[in-house]
Amino acid sequence: MKLYVEMKKIKKRFGYVIANDEVDFTAYTGEIHSIVGGNGAGKTTLMKILYGMIQPDSGEIFLNGEKIEIKSSRDAIAKNIGMVHQEFLFIENMDAVNNIILGSEPVKNLIIDKKNAIEKIISLQEKYHLFFDVEKQVNELSMGERQRIEIMKILYRNAKILIFDEPTGILTPQESKKLFDILYTLRDRGALIIFISHKLQEVLEISDKISIMREGKIIETLSSESCDIRELAIKMIGGDLPQIEHKQYLPSKKVIFSVKNLSTKDKKVKNVSFDIKSGEIFGIAGIEGNGQKELEESLAGIALISEGMITINNEILNEISPKSFKDKGVSLIPSNRNKLGLISEFKIYENLILGYHNSPHFSHFGFLNYNEIYKNSKEIIEDYEITPPDINRLVKHLSGGNQQKIVLGREISKNPLFLISAYPTRGVDIKGTWFIHNKLKEMKKNGMAILLISSDLDELFMLCDRIGVMYDGEIIDIVIPQKTTFEEIGLLMLGGKPSLSQNITH
Repeated sequence: MKLYVEMKKIKKRFGYVIANDEVDFTAYTGEIHSIVGGNGAGKTTLMKILYGMIQPDSGEIFLNGEKIEIKSSRDAIAKNIGMVHQEFLFIENMDAVNNIILGSEPVKNLIIDKKNAIEKIISLQEKYHLFFDVEKQVNELSMGERQRIEIMKILYRNAKILIFDEPTGILTPQESKKLFDILYTLRDRGALIIFISHKLQEVLEISDKISIMREGKIIETLSSESCDIRELAIKMIGGDLPQIEHKQYLPSKKVIFSVKNLSTKDKKVKNVSFDIKSGEIFGIAGIEGNGQKELEESLAGIALISEGMITINNEILNEISPKSFKDKGVSLIPSNRNKLGLISEFKIYENLILGYHNSPHFSHFGFLNYNEIYKNSKEIIEDYEITPPDINRLVKHLSGGNQQKIVLGREISKNPLFLISAYPTRGVDIKGTWFIHNKLKEMKKNGMAILLISSDLDELFMLCDRIGVMYDGEIIDIVIPQKTTFEEIGLLMLGGKPSLSQNITH
């Protein structure tokens, strides 16, 4: 008999926002059941309720027809429910086995029985094809291996219902395939997999059933065999997307931004060189943690460099500070918008002038020109379709997609010569992603030089003229998307041998 979990009339409100509006959801073991929906649709909130991280305002949860109470994650684990989050939770300098058993250590004669733990983990590895070196430190393992440890944590605690929240965002194509093979094995051995993702192609590939959420409700549950990507997208957003323009705009020969032999003091970036021309989008691909963050901050004037040279329009950027780089025409859409892009307790109009408040356009003799600030804010809100369109709304009350549009609108509206765009669509729904992609294409057409840092190969292939692949702080190859494949870039991201026949630097 199949086990099943049932959520009935789940309601959750955050202030004025209804995240879950009397949601009914049922899923069975032996299935991979995906949940899709736009930003703010309520899918992650619903699953955090099932895992005990959030308490619903009303509603009931049943396991095999029996009503259960889940007041905490500990309660969920006791009911054989586990969750693999987007952000991994590890002690980096501890080995895999100790990370897995932390809090559930087997004890023999008042001493942790590590041998018993290893035997149990190896048994689970063989059962579910979930392989990694149990005695290696976590910081020595790949992202894919770290994710397998996260899965092992909940299997070690006997989870039968496994929730995955955007699990492929940091994986190479090869690692994603290995993850899917593991999920198929889990499913075929009787587990229930609940899979949350924005990537509709992988949802269709991996799912048995798909539930579509919109505005806090599940509007439909269907078989993956009975729909396609376009149909899913239409159901998710409640209407069709405009056509995406695919016309290629060839970059000019004029170099706007140049990096020569750049290294950082901590050696997270080592001897990096590339040029970006007017009207070109140059991509950086790589598994996170290979120097992308340090490169981003160096090129925006946030972090000091130890060696090398950065130029814009043939002018050397000597003074390292965000303000001096902005003054020279460098704008940044940061990878961490909450740390470097926004102040969540500020209003929309205040965030729309962050870093530019001393501009003569917005201030005079130390006094802010609120008429111009309000006018500028209303124009960006309209142009970038930010909702709700209220300049006095606190940013913390906006969805992630609308927060991202504030950063995008602020930086692009200043017409920079060079734009650094780091993970611009992470956590953004399909409609928001379409909007951001088309804004970047529009800026490219207008002659802007753009650096796009992303772990999403679909995004890089769709937008970029060239892609540099980073591994261990170095750009080990530069390729043209039309002349390579996902698998070849994935191999480079893992430190594989560069393909000299595709190495094109100019």
